[in-house]
Amino acid sequence: MRRSTHSESSRLLILTLAAEQALRAEDFESLFAVLAEREKTIDALSKLPLDEETQTLVAQANEVAERVIASARESQGKLLENLSSGRRAALATRSYAGQKRNARRIEGAA
Repeated sequence: MRRSTHSESSRLLILTLAAEQALRAEDFESLFAVLAEREKTIDALSKLPLDEETQTLVAQANEVAERVIASARESQGKLLENLSSGRRAALATRSYAGQKRNARRIEGAA
């Protein structure tokens, strides 16, 4: 069944909003799934004759999607950085605790 320009452009807007919502929730798995669906919709729209209003709508939705993707990459980078910092802190804490245990053992043996 062939979809109309109106239904495809509506779907594009809905998927763009869903991508923004997934980004706010930091649900990257859902975000990338929505963006993949959005790309399929863009492909479908590219095969249809678009009036000027729909072309403007698609351009605006693409701008929003670009911002969402950039923000997602930035958020993922920060998340990975925080995880890495957390691991380093945990390792440092474990190392410090091990040093204290060793110092107590040495003191006890002396």
